[in-house]
Amino acid sequence: MRYRGDKPSWLVRGGAFAGLAFMHIPVAIIILYAFTTEDSSYQFPPPGLTVKWFGAAFARTDIWPAMWLSVSVAACATLVALVLGTLAAFALARARFPAKDSLTLLFILPIALPGIVTGIALLAAMRLGGLDPSFWTIVAGHATFCIVIVYLLAVRRSGALESL
Repeated sequence: MRYRGDKPSWLVRGGAFAGLAFMHIPVAIIILYAFTTEDSSYQFPPPGLTVKWFGAAFARTDIWPAMWLSVSVAACATLVALVLGTLAAFALARARFPAKDSLTLLFILPIALPGIVTGIALLAAMRLGGLDPSFWTIVAGHATFCIVIVYLLAVRRSGALESL
């Protein structure tokens, strides 16, 4: 099929809509069931709506340390990824040297490999280096995935900035 340059065909639009619906409709159903009044059966449509389950979840004191850890790791990993990913992107976008493609591959590799493979490799490397799992090793693991996204977006944006 040849690209016409104006707008996508109805077949492409229909396929895109079907793919998005396939991914989002189950999430919408799960969100709907989070508000149901029933606690053991799954009727559709739900017999009633309530927010009591959210109150029950937030009243549990055993989840707060885990939630705080998740938020702290996310904030630190985001900060590390923003700084390192942006600096790496601008450095590699402007530089010309023989190993540039290999270094670019190293930045993209964590997201190209399955997450479990990258996680186990990072854990093995940290253990080999004598580091015990801690808050900062979790941050490093999460930042390796986030750096890829920041790097790719910053490289793309730096190309757009240079054309201005």
